[in-house]
Amino acid sequence: MPKKNIIKDKNENKKSDQDETRVQYRAVQREAIFWFAVLFIIVVNTAAWSLNTTLFILTLLSIGFFALGMRKEELNQATVETAISALEKDFLKTIRKNGLNQTKLLEYVSQGLIINRNVGISAVAAAISVASTKQIDLLIAHVKAKRSKNDLNDMLWTGVLNSIEQNQENALKHLLKEVEDVDFGIMHCTPLLTAISMNRPNMVKILLQHGAIVTDLILEVARRNSNKSIYQVVESAHKKNKGAVTPLFKSKQTNRKTPTKPAAKPAAKPAVSARKQSLRSHQK
Repeated sequence: MPKKNIIKDKNENKKSDQDETRVQYRAVQREAIFWFAVLFIIVVNTAAWSLNTTLFILTLLSIGFFALGMRKEELNQATVETAISALEKDFLKTIRKNGLNQTKLLEYVSQGLIINRNVGISAVAAAISVASTKQIDLLIAHVKAKRSKNDLNDMLWTGVLNSIEQNQENALKHLLKEVEDVDFGIMHCTPLLTAISMNRPNMVKILLQHGAIVTDLILEVARRNSNKSIYQVVESAHKKNKGAVTPLFKSKQTNRKTPTKPAAKPAAKPAVSARKQSLRSHQK
């Protein structure tokens, strides 16, 4: 097949996927507007209804919101699938079958596979948490050789988050060997905070073993988590000094010595008053 036709087919498939995603989003938006309208009517008319009627309608509304949440979750999953190209889908299938090697990877790249694109879903980021350790090493080595250090850090950051989300312990341990700073992230959203928020006690242990810092914010989030075992893990790590507790907004301490204040000069003797001087001169 000519190369122009291949590019044309890829563009058409991408456009159709985008159109399908827009239609799904609009459907969810219409459902959300409908349920919010129902909620508004309930708030306005609750005073005129009996208690049983109000409870019944609120129950129906809760079921509706639950169904909407399930639909949104399905839509998010569908959006991920439609956001990647056919070539990337084939790449992911090869990863899952543990069939990726250096030759196969170069073949994908020559066909136009973008290893770590900034817009949309990265094939490497999506595959790195389900790949074997050998395949992870292969992908990391390729990005190190072909892309910048920032691209590598972005790939590792996304891979760590995917590993935590999908509860892939081996992938997380292997990725952390390549990460320079285990507490990297946007603002205070570190991998440790993500693992706590996702109720992953095993991931919390792994991150703490790799030197993750326990800040005041992380302690508070762990304390409020419904899974009390997570707080016990964080607290135990603090007591064993596996994670040092650091105030949230505390700046990094430098090795500079604290400047010592100069020694205070001895207080001068009080000046003799003019009256005493006059008395002395008079006595003379």
